[in-house]
Amino acid sequence: MIKKKKLAIFIYSLGKGGAEKVVSTLLFCLQDKFEVSLVLLKNEVVYDIPNGIPVDIININPLSYKKYCKKNKIDISLSLLTKPNFISIVSKILGNKSVIIVSEHTNTILWYSKVMLKLISIFYKRADKVITVSKKIAFNLDKYLGIKNTKVIYNPYTISTIINQEEINDNIDFITVGTLYDVKNHKLLIESFANISDKSKNLYILGDGPLKSDLEILIKELKLENRVFLLGFQSNPYKYMKKAKVFVLSSNNEGLPNVLIEALALNCAIISTDCVSGPREIIAPDTDFNYQNKDKIEYAQFGLLVPIKNQDLLVKAMNDINVEHYNSKSLQRAYDFDCEKQCIKYYKELESI
Repeated sequence: MIKKKKLAIFIYSLGKGGAEKVVSTLLFCLQDKFEVSLVLLKNEVVYDIPNGIPVDIININPLSYKKYCKKNKIDISLSLLTKPNFISIVSKILGNKSVIIVSEHTNTILWYSKVMLKLISIFYKRADKVITVSKKIAFNLDKYLGIKNTKVIYNPYTISTIINQEEINDNIDFITVGTLYDVKNHKLLIESFANISDKSKNLYILGDGPLKSDLEILIKELKLENRVFLLGFQSNPYKYMKKAKVFVLSSNNEGLPNVLIEALALNCAIISTDCVSGPREIIAPDTDFNYQNKDKIEYAQFGLLVPIKNQDLLVKAMNDINVEHYNSKSLQRAYDFDCEKQCIKYYKELESI
């Protein structure tokens, strides 16, 4: 019997978030191939963990992680998000003998200060491999920061699990799911929704965040209390998405938006801003991922792309989308991101180093 390699998956917490959900999926996908442990900096868990997977909480410093890997004879470390990535790379500099793989989910060029970008440029080159969740992230790391040791692997999704969720009784016209941050631009979505032609339609917004009170005020000012519903964070958003006709992403910036792929799996028609990066790779896969639409509605293969921060075109897209046409194609595209396909790529990459 071949002995399994020991794999530590390292992230800040397993609290609310897209990368955190990806970790949960990876734990289930990779547990048969590796002896897996989960390492956290904060003891917060909202997503499922397979039975038998050890969960270890360590101090927030590279020396603690080096000692953890040595004590537990970790062969491969896979970290996600910037802080764990830095900790794992510095632990390598301090003598950690584990293979160090970091996963970048953020379009760093748009998110970080010049100082942080300089640090990323210096340290990420010291990792054995940098996995990115979109082609655009890998391109930017190379072009602007000189980081060439990258491999693109899209986030894995258990499509069958998403499909087989219960559903609510509501009829939902438009829905979005995401933390209530400025970058998600829910304000644009609500103001655009207020101007659509059919005033009988509704909008459901799932997610918590610091802008909740501001959005509540905006909804009241626009007299949309009976049409726009802020439902907060939902551990199972699928039961709402399953009843929605159209999923709308209004973000100014993304990495690879999980919610778009989940919406495709649930046969939602998609309207998305053509933000950097992710949406174009998901719903217009045959186009140039470096192209950004700035002045029109693009009727793409698996959804509509509109320019960021453009209320007029978002309103038009919400008025004009052919729901039946895109509903019929959504699931086909979602299966391209199924865990069976993407986890094989993870397995091959982790085994090859």
